[in-house]
Amino acid sequence: MEEKEDMLAQLHEMESEDEETTSAAGKNLVSRLLRFMAMVLFIGGAVLGLAMFWMSADYAGWLNAVIQMGAIWVNAAVYGGLLLGLSEIIRLLERRP
Repeated sequence: MEEKEDMLAQLHEMESEDEETTSAAGKNLVSRLLRFMAMVLFIGGAVLGLAMFWMSADYAGWLNAVIQMGAIWVNAAVYGGLLLGLSEIIRLLERRP
């Protein structure tokens, strides 16, 4: 009977620790800022890629315009993904006991 009570007490302590670390991780300003910058980079890269496509299609031809648009989209996706990964690493390190 005492073993069950001890196990329940340990489980309750673990749940309270999880709640504390989860709330602390949600307040991490650096992680949230990096996530916001990654989203801005994703959206800005998509818009810039389309703008460069329409601007360069008249002068350089369709093939070069598609290549430029693809290069901008790939760069935005890679760097945005790296920022998201870094923010996730920071968030996970914050939760580490």
